[in-house]
Amino acid sequence: LVAYIFLEVGTLNAAAQRNAASAVWGKVDRGLQCGIRMLNPTRTFKTGDTLEAELLWRNVGDKTAYWVLPRQLDIVSIIREASGRGRGIDSGARFDLVPFSTDYAPGEVRSLGTLKVTLVPEGTPSPKSNKEPGHITLAPGTYTFSGLGGVGDPDPRSGEIAFTVVGSAPQPQKADGVVWGKVDKGMQCGIRLLNATRTFRLGDTVDVETLWRNSSSAPINAVSPRRDDLYPSFYDAEGHWQAIDFGSRKRIRAGRRTYAPGEVVSLGVTNIRLVAKNTPSSTGNASSAQIALAPGSYKLIGSGGVSAAGGPNPKSGPIEFTVVSGAPKATNTVKDGRFDERENIVL
Repeated sequence: LVAYIFLEVGTLNAAAQRNAASAVWGKVDRGLQCGIRMLNPTRTFKTGDTLEAELLWRNVGDKTAYWVLPRQLDIVSIIREASGRGRGIDSGARFDLVPFSTDYAPGEVRSLGTLKVTLVPEGTPSPKSNKEPGHITLAPGTYTFSGLGGVGDPDPRSGEIAFTVVGSAPQPQKADGVVWGKVDKGMQCGIRLLNATRTFRLGDTVDVETLWRNSSSAPINAVSPRRDDLYPSFYDAEGHWQAIDFGSRKRIRAGRRTYAPGEVVSLGVTNIRLVAKNTPSSTGNASSAQIALAPGSYKLIGSGGVSAAGGPNPKSGPIEFTVVSGAPKATNTVKDGRFDERENIVL
């Protein structure tokens, strides 16, 4: 195995030396420099495409140096917006390996492996590990791609390669009407509207079911939110949060449970009635929540509403809906009889 590794590395380094001129190199850190070389023939991508780039290290000093040698599972991808703000990449379970060190001759270039990041819709389950391409959700726009070795000191960052994402903004993945959000410590939150419409008037009730699922490959022990814990959030077209009036909101100490890999749990239905401003509060929680919304477009995002220190607290993907003016329609409230408030129901 060791002989195979050194044979593979030697082959990569021979090519790396030839390809050094086409790499974008970053700042020198104590004689060590990191470079990145895009392997895709294009700099324009859309959801479903995978960015691929080779990461290189080289000794720019005039003496042999003894440094750590990052391997394929050590190297780290970095994606930034045009403003410079970093964007999180979902790498799944990360393998932390103990790297070995080696001599770098003056001017020597070494290939560290290939960075791979796939553009995915929001709510896509995490990769199993960093053996697979990382996942990131990007709206149309301009970004930069760079990387670093991920281990050792020094650990310089490469230069940046600009790329463009085109097409419509990626939509969250949906299954059975559920819109799932990003994975948080292995758990995902999803919501679905139980109403037959996405257009509401004063007097209507928005009926939203909240679900959790274990998106990892291992059991997860976490809090078990109850129906009265659930906390959907409304945002207007400008992204401003709109407060829900829960009345005298009861706080119930959440229990814990173990979620099996892939298990989906329904946490219950929250019924939120659209009311006029200054409507008196009602007496409590999910069965009588209300909100005053002017005509316009809104997004609804759900959460379990509770978490333990250091535990998962995922948020769902967004569901868009519209509020219009006019007289109230007939009630469309979904009765919650199929949910037991004492226990969560596993789908």
